[in-house]
Amino acid sequence: MGHAIKAAGGEGEDAYDAWHYWSEPYPGNTPEFLRDKWDSFQPPFSVGWSWIAEQARVHGYNDAATVFAPIANAAPRADGADAAPPSIFTEWAYVSCIKRFANVTTRALLDKEQFSDLHPHIGETLKGEKSAAATYLKNRAQRQWCDRLTYRPEAPVFVDEAGDRAFNTWSPSGLVLPIAVTDAEVAPFLAHAEYLFPDGKERGDLMDWCAAS
Repeated sequence: MGHAIKAAGGEGEDAYDAWHYWSEPYPGNTPEFLRDKWDSFQPPFSVGWSWIAEQARVHGYNDAATVFAPIANAAPRADGADAAPPSIFTEWAYVSCIKRFANVTTRALLDKEQFSDLHPHIGETLKGEKSAAATYLKNRAQRQWCDRLTYRPEAPVFVDEAGDRAFNTWSPSGLVLPIAVTDAEVAPFLAHAEYLFPDGKERGDLMDWCAAS
């Protein structure tokens, strides 16, 4: 812990005070011992603030407020929990088979705790009936529900598959080719692909996989 505090807070007295406060209750720790121990901590350190936060989260600490900026002009509800903005229902879907929230733009997948961390302004975070995750799931009228994931290049975000509503994890590539490619340049590759995969469907699957990758 001392290494992590010093890595996160530096050599200053504030960091030492945090180390002293945390260590003093342990039997046998005297101010002199703690000062000597503190001075013995020298970089490079393998742990720091992220490790401290990880340990603290195990005991209920929520650092979302230090990671995400507050939303301006967020009006609280009368019961003290902020209402969910409409955008949360258009920007996210819930995939029931993997119990994950899926972003319709980035295709990012978050569990319930991560989703609530990302929306700390919506009621209580991480747990309870007023967490962001619970607020989303309870709103049957606005939530976007999917049964499973799929991967369909060029298809829309939501795809019907055998009666199930599937969330398409494929997203358009932002890659822009610097120059145009001629038919003559790709002809050797196409000829080789035809040699390896005489079956047209198999060859088409290969081309789809190459294009998507």
